[in-house]
Amino acid sequence: MSSSKLDLISKLNNCVFLWRIAEVAKRVGAGHSEDMPEEVDTPGRRALYNNLNGDTVYLSEGRLPKVGEPLRLPGMAALLRSFGGRSAELFFDEIGEDIAAHVQAAGGFLSADDLRVRPARWLDPASSTQPSGATLWATPAPTHGPALLRAVELACTGDLDPVDAALRARSEFQGPPAAMAETGTSVVSAADDEGNIVVIVHSNSFPQFGAGLVVEAWNLVLNNRPGRGFDLDASPGAENAPGAGRTPRTTLHAWALARGEQVYFGATPGGANQMIWNLQSILDCLDGEEPGAVCTAPRWAIDEAGVVTCEADHAYADRAQARIVPPLSLRAAQQLLRCGADGVVVAADPRTGAQAEAA
Repeated sequence: MSSSKLDLISKLNNCVFLWRIAEVAKRVGAGHSEDMPEEVDTPGRRALYNNLNGDTVYLSEGRLPKVGEPLRLPGMAALLRSFGGRSAELFFDEIGEDIAAHVQAAGGFLSADDLRVRPARWLDPASSTQPSGATLWATPAPTHGPALLRAVELACTGDLDPVDAALRARSEFQGPPAAMAETGTSVVSAADDEGNIVVIVHSNSFPQFGAGLVVEAWNLVLNNRPGRGFDLDASPGAENAPGAGRTPRTTLHAWALARGEQVYFGATPGGANQMIWNLQSILDCLDGEEPGAVCTAPRWAIDEAGVVTCEADHAYADRAQARIVPPLSLRAAQQLLRCGADGVVVAADPRTGAQAEAA
């Protein structure tokens, strides 16, 4: 992809589209109501948000927006309009200074200079070749991409079924998973008619309101994903110890699969189950399933204690000691794009209200 194409994608396509959504009346989608469970609207959490922010559009009069209620974000519209002109330097001047001042007023130590650093890196993906000859790529460590490759390898070449393959891969690549259980992650995927495909996995964490800080002038919810990933009790040299320029381990990852003349791209939210749901999708793709069938296929999950939960229409529902839940009730949110001779085919998991649309 040319640099001019990357610039066009980052500065115009997404920005103008999102700006229009924000400036018109955005509605809280019914399909996303589960992303704001009742337990989020507790006195303790309301106090956190309100103590730090006062009245905010996201918690008007101290309550969460209701499903279907208009949510106007003029500050976000202005911010995205600025992004269209400033691109990577969006936070280099007064906007960054405003954000830093807001954080410092709440007791934080973020400075305007911190927002002038460009920490993003181009990294080579982790990869593996399957027995069928297909090639699988995933985002490298410190994401769970290598664990995904390992789980696929064990499921395709070993004597392990997918559940046992996932358990072994998780134990090899991840420490205690208890801190990985919260939600707050989203996936955005896009493709154009030139064959360019982008998959972004992003998490505000907390789980829903990031750091609990809103810069109201911009309707901007600040992220706390790195803070959740770092281990404050770790020795200074440890991988997850806080440190300048250090990236903590994360469950977030995306993948791509080349099978014959077709290339698949995918990702899903899900905390510790991201790797597990991606594993199931990849195995379905290797079996030749269509993207729509992959995203709607029955799913299983594994909790932090290793207990398997199956949707009732999955073959594993008969598995000993499996916990059974209704069909399409797990929190998988797979997005899948397939590029081949038939063009680009896209699909999105209906479980959490995801949508696949053609522009």
